[in-house]
Amino acid sequence: MDIQIYQIAFSAETPAQVESGYRVLDNLANPRPDWREFWQSWLKVYEKLFNICENTDLPLNQSLTATTSYGDSFQRKVFLSEQIASLLLAKESHSGR
Repeated sequence: MDIQIYQIAFSAETPAQVESGYRVLDNLANPRPDWREFWQSWLKVYEKLFNICENTDLPLNQSLTATTSYGDSFQRKVFLSEQIASLLLAKESHSGR
């Protein structure tokens, strides 16, 4: 099963809004007055991901906690969690903020 972060946080239309090369490097790359609001949004999405990974009764749990063949066999959830900030910033830039 192929899992995308938008399945957890947003809608099926979200991938069309995110440019393929869009990545966040660090906090200083995007200094904004609403940074606190951004991190609160990030936490909401991350908590959803965390809860899915902790609840073995949910269908996405098995896919998210499966190991990859990358490096030291990390779980897929690690790679999805790394993309949350990029996705939120991309979504925000398309909403006119």
